[in-house]
Amino acid sequence: MSRIQNLLSQLPKLTAVLPELETFTIFSKLPSELRARVWRFAAMHPSEIFFQRRRDGFAGQSLQPNGPAILYACWESREEAKKYYTPCRMTRLPPPPPSNLFQARQPSAPPFKAGKATVWINFSSDSFVFGDCFVDRGTDLALSKAFDFDDSIMSRIQNLVIKTNGQNADGLLIECLTTLENLLRHGIVKSLLVKLMVTVNCNEGVFLSRILRKVGRNQETFVAIVARRRKWAVPTIIEVSHRRKVDLDE
Repeated sequence: MSRIQNLLSQLPKLTAVLPELETFTIFSKLPSELRARVWRFAAMHPSEIFFQRRRDGFAGQSLQPNGPAILYACWESREEAKKYYTPCRMTRLPPPPPSNLFQARQPSAPPFKAGKATVWINFSSDSFVFGDCFVDRGTDLALSKAFDFDDSIMSRIQNLVIKTNGQNADGLLIECLTTLENLLRHGIVKSLLVKLMVTVNCNEGVFLSRILRKVGRNQETFVAIVARRRKWAVPTIIEVSHRRKVDLDE
C-alpha cells in the first residue's frame, strides 16, 4: 500500500443523505441518443386492445386505452412514438337486439351514433384480446364481419390473447379458436395466450393448486389437438386463474 493510499484509508468515511427526487428536471440536457432510448423504452409498454363486439351492444371503442402517454408528453416524444405506434381506424358497431326478456325491460340506451375512432397500436408489444363473452352466437364469424377493425389491421396482430370462462371451457374455447382461425393459420401471430378463469368451491382449499394444474394440462392438450387438426402452429401459453364460488347461505 502506498503512502497516499494509507493516508486515505485513515480518513473518516463521508456520509451523504440524498433527498428523494420526485422530478427529473435535466432530461432535456441529456444527449439526444439517450433521450431516444428512453422514449423507445416507454413505447414498448404493452397495452390490451379489445377488438371484438360486446354483447351489450357497446363497441370496443369504450374499452380501448386512451393512447400512449408519450404521444402527449412533448413534441419530441410524439415524434419518437410515431416510429413505433400506428394510428388505426376502428369502426363502431351497432348494438344487437335484446337476447332475452330481462334485457328488453332495461331502460333504453341513448341512440346509437355510427362512427370511427383512432386507436394507436404498437403491434410488436400490444396484445389483442378476444373473449368468449364477446362472441355473438349464431352470427357470421367471418373476419371482416365479426370485428371492428378491418382485415389490414387484423392481419398485423402479433400477440393474441383469448379470455374464456371455466364453465364449458372446451366448447367456448373451440368457438374462439374457430373465430380466429384465419389469424392463426394465415396471419403473423407470434404468441397465443389463453387466460382461463375457473370457479372453485369454498372447501377446495389445499387442492386448489392441483386443480389448476390439471385444468391447465387439459387445456394445453386440447389446444394442441385443435392446432394440429386446423394446421396452425403458434406458440401457446395457458394461464389458469380462479375465483371463489360463494354460497347463498354465507
